[in-house]
Amino acid sequence: MIDDRLRRDELRLRRAQEIADGLRRRRAEMLEELQLSALRSRGGPIPLDAYRASRTIAGIPDDAG
Repeated sequence: MIDDRLRRDELRLRRAQEIADGLRRRRAEMLEELQLSALRSRGGPIPLDAYRASRTIAGIPDDAG
């Protein structure tokens, strides 16, 4: 009985962590989109350094690294 409860609690915790990870990823994506949109609104091409900086600030790893 206690083992069943522990298993259920572990499953709930794992699911909550998966949801939190998904929300963090989505937040980072939205932040990146917002930052890139702000850069685009200034007109002209987006400098590569600014693009990389927006990804770093959003917590997204640099693809070039």
